[in-house]
Amino acid sequence: MKQVWNSFRMAFSLYSLIPVGQVERTKENTKYILCFVPWVGAIIAFLITQWRIIHPYLLDHEFLRSVICVMISILLSGAAHLDGFFRTVDALSSHESR
Repeated sequence: MKQVWNSFRMAFSLYSLIPVGQVERTKENTKYILCFVPWVGAIIAFLITQWRIIHPYLLDHEFLRSVICVMISILLSGAAHLDGFFRTVDALSSHESR
């Protein structure tokens, strides 16, 4: 059970900026790490949903509300997905042959 808990904590420490404490990187601790990657996305989606519930009371501009919604995702995930997006845009924009 301790391996599962350590895998849970490692998934959050690797795939988000949510603080969960340090976990030693061993083969046993990384055994179940991929099982918890969707939970990282679920927590981030929950926080975005909470923002969408309270934002009508805080801001009056739709564009600013949307920007903050995107920034929550970027900041909590550590901008991990932006790296792949930028590499794809760079490859498509280069107009070079393989």
